[in-house]
Amino acid sequence: QANIPTQEPAKQTFTDVAPGFWGYEAIEELYKAGIVNGVSNEEFAPDESIKREEFVKMLVALTGLDVNGAVDTFTDTDKNAWYSPYLAVAQDCGLAYGKEDGSFGVGEVLTRQDMAVLISRVKQFNDELESINIAEFKDMKEISDYAKGGVFAMMQAGIINGYNDGCFRPKNLATRAEAAMMLYRALSK
Repeated sequence: QANIPTQEPAKQTFTDVAPGFWGYEAIEELYKAGIVNGVSNEEFAPDESIKREEFVKMLVALTGLDVNGAVDTFTDTDKNAWYSPYLAVAQDCGLAYGKEDGSFGVGEVLTRQDMAVLISRVKQFNDELESINIAEFKDMKEISDYAKGGVFAMMQAGIINGYNDGCFRPKNLATRAEAAMMLYRALSK
């Protein structure tokens, strides 16, 4: 009887992200590339909302920009925290502007539309897209004016898509798995 090689099962890095999970490949590949981390050595927490500073860290890691020695100038940040160099780089290159009062919003969770806007800045899409009607989503009227260009550009690029019901749900909080999936798609475009 011939020896038939068996396929090696997929190696699972995080106990809460199984190979059958829709975001498994994105999370695994981004983890191997040093772009995403788990909430611990064993867990990724794919369904938890992602914080603004966590996502900006992922974006800066995606760009490969040097963060050594950088310190942000936002009014609400701890300059010694792990996120400060990433926020500083994002601030310097125009990726993250913060809020009108000079704060960044550390600890605040990110919406899906804001995630699309941040990725679109990395992908350097044109602002002229802001006037285009986003007819593809049933809830397009819920997308804030400032975010329409970014959402449309990311949709056209195949980086984001809506839910099965045809909605984008722009103001829903983005999950860690959704963030990983968008970044993974951005890397492959």
